[in-house]
Amino acid sequence: MKHLGGYGLSLVGRPMAYVDVLAEPEELFLPLASRRFRFSEISAKDGDVVPVGSVLARDPANHGVPLLAPRGGTVRLGDPEGFVHLVDLANGVQPERAGATGAESDHWQDLLEFGAWQFFSDANTGALPDPMGSPRAVIISTVHLEPYVARGDIQLELEFKAFVRGLEHIQSRLDYRPIHLVVPEVNAALAERIHEAVKGLAWIKVCTVPLRYPAGNPRLIVRRLGGFDADAAHPVWATAVAGVLAVDRVMSDRLPCLDLTISLAGPAASRPRHVRIPPGYPVAALMSETEDPDSVRVIDGG
Repeated sequence: MKHLGGYGLSLVGRPMAYVDVLAEPEELFLPLASRRFRFSEISAKDGDVVPVGSVLARDPANHGVPLLAPRGGTVRLGDPEGFVHLVDLANGVQPERAGATGAESDHWQDLLEFGAWQFFSDANTGALPDPMGSPRAVIISTVHLEPYVARGDIQLELEFKAFVRGLEHIQSRLDYRPIHLVVPEVNAALAERIHEAVKGLAWIKVCTVPLRYPAGNPRLIVRRLGGFDADAAHPVWATAVAGVLAVDRVMSDRLPCLDLTISLAGPAASRPRHVRIPPGYPVAALMSETEDPDSVRVIDGG
């Protein structure tokens, strides 16, 4: 199927092509509800001192997906309401390598427990897939065209080897099911590098989409590929560059996924760029990066 149209968005304050690591926060505010999840089963108690990577809560309606502690600290519940408030953070402390992965299982439960599964979705519905299930195909998109969402090419440039390892890990668990790796229709050096890197990965098929919004949307990619109608029993999974890097972190190093790369950009940003932060980073601290914090509107998620 050929898709016509789309938008070439001209963005004021487009993020620059690098990633900063912001200063460690003094506290974190982890929401118990988001667009995708409702972490209604609270595991931690008020006043608990929790280590980094520990389970604070779970979403029982989404396969028990966990809310992990991005840093070690003391739990405060109900202040504010609807958040797990972490204070007295063990700044910069990350979990030690947990050893080799050992024999790989035939499901994805370890990705769920280590925080990587949240990067996956059903390509047709957007729902979180069943980690005990098996897809008929996986779509991995390097094309992120939502305004002000972290660019896939930036993350790829920084961690290309980890991305290729992540692809290999995903392929090893799919039992010969195809992986469709989506790249932009441009003659860029990075696209050529991707083509070269996957030559030895037999079940990875590279396909292209135009750099016009919203061509990177998984539902449009599924339609573009053809033959993948919505089927709950035989789903198509989708993820992006961040998801592949999360898979590599879990399966290569046995480390939980505790940081996010976001864009801090737009007309009011004093220095538009990508930043790496733990989930729950205080919005007030991010707003200090704007030219006039009192007269801007904050857009979360593109």
